[in-house]
Amino acid sequence: MSASLTRRISIMSMPMEMITAETEIARAGFAWREGEGGVRALVCEPLEGEGFPNAFSTRGGGVSPFPENSLNLAGFDEDSAENIRENRRRLIRLLGGEWTLAACWQVHGLEVRVVRDAEDTQSEREHCDALTTRAPGVLLGVKTA
Repeated sequence: MSASLTRRISIMSMPMEMITAETEIARAGFAWREGEGGVRALVCEPLEGEGFPNAFSTRGGGVSPFPENSLNLAGFDEDSAENIRENRRRLIRLLGGEWTLAACWQVHGLEVRVVRDAEDTQSEREHCDALTTRAPGVLLGVKTA
């Protein structure tokens, strides 16, 4: 391991080391993107190069109050629907294009939901572990911790 490699300890429920050095992230095919208000997300460039928009968001750059400027995309806690809409708008804008978001709550089960069209994106109370679609303009998201 290089001496310039930065490691941090995750605060996830299962502690693990995370590699955060830009060179290691780039070597893995990822790049940081930054957008409005400081929204940051990791993008897998090989997927993007094949026409598959993608992003792994962080909590920074949003308008939600906890702890401060949080990018709450999930719609839980005591956050307002207005904040969540604005946070989602910021992340979607980072990806470019016009998108309708379909999302579900991850439950570590076996269910996969097919999103048939933009109208089918409205039910976010779904509990499953994957979404799939062939509908143009539909962006898929899974809510995780």
